[in-house]
Amino acid sequence: MSTSSQCKNDFKPVQFGKWTLLKILGTGATSTVYLGFDPETERYAAVKVFKKLDPRSLPAVKNEMYIQMMLRHEHVLKFQEYYDNATHYDQEGRNNLVTSFVIDYAKGGDILLLIQKIGVFPERLARTYFHQLISVLEYLHKNFITHRDIKPENIMLDADYCIKLSDFGCASKFSASRSFRTPIGTSKYFPPEEHLNLPYEGPAADLFATAIVVFAMVVGHMPFMKATPEDGLYSLIYRGKAHVFWTKHEEIARSKGVTRMPNKDFKTLMTKMFDPNPSKRLTIPEIKKSAWYNGTTLQKHEIAKLLKEIK
Repeated sequence: MSTSSQCKNDFKPVQFGKWTLLKILGTGATSTVYLGFDPETERYAAVKVFKKLDPRSLPAVKNEMYIQMMLRHEHVLKFQEYYDNATHYDQEGRNNLVTSFVIDYAKGGDILLLIQKIGVFPERLARTYFHQLISVLEYLHKNFITHRDIKPENIMLDADYCIKLSDFGCASKFSASRSFRTPIGTSKYFPPEEHLNLPYEGPAADLFATAIVVFAMVVGHMPFMKATPEDGLYSLIYRGKAHVFWTKHEEIARSKGVTRMPNKDFKTLMTKMFDPNPSKRLTIPEIKKSAWYNGTTLQKHEIAKLLKEIK
């Protein structure tokens, strides 16, 4: 779920247990996320309230909650509380029994908003965020969890503008011998095997989507519409014409007034992460050995300072 939706100006604060819901942060097909405030502790949090659930949907909600509860990583939004059959009042004062859970509030918005605000990221900033994403994915995959919906809207930013991965509604436990068969998540971030309805590995899907996000940060636009042989840009990767793929993107960037082009190391890394054959794509250990990954990064205190200068 994206939390980059614009809040309704006429939203009236409502009470939900100990939380005062101050505004809507984002909405999705099955839930709404509110900014909650606890007057007693003076804490802010994100309160995710699920709409009236079909009984068949409840296991998926519980799965999301259990996964979020077990995660302990500096780049994951921390789970706080869970409510089942809690009374929620809507804007008209009607009360409903809902399922809800509370997680940390990401004060800095999300990566999508940042891309929209600053366009092309300074290389060190993009690389710093790439390091943070690889760090959290390595943690998830070592614990046999795959996110399966990596996209800018689900990559939140805390008060220091460091990454906090959110929305584990598509996440799943996996085993080394198990592939997924049902496509899930956001299709424009799917790897090619998922588009083709072939068995796919969750960790490989996470890394493919991460490459798309990092590409958008560095280049300023998406690498392709969908990773299919029919896509005008991705078909160039399919046919082994990576040099033409990058020439096309340089033309697109220049048409938008962008003069700083990605360097050779970045192109090499992205081309390998976008390989149509999942067995040929880079693993996390291989990514961490790549030349572009090992360039200079920012310290935590430097990120907010740099963003302030840019904005």
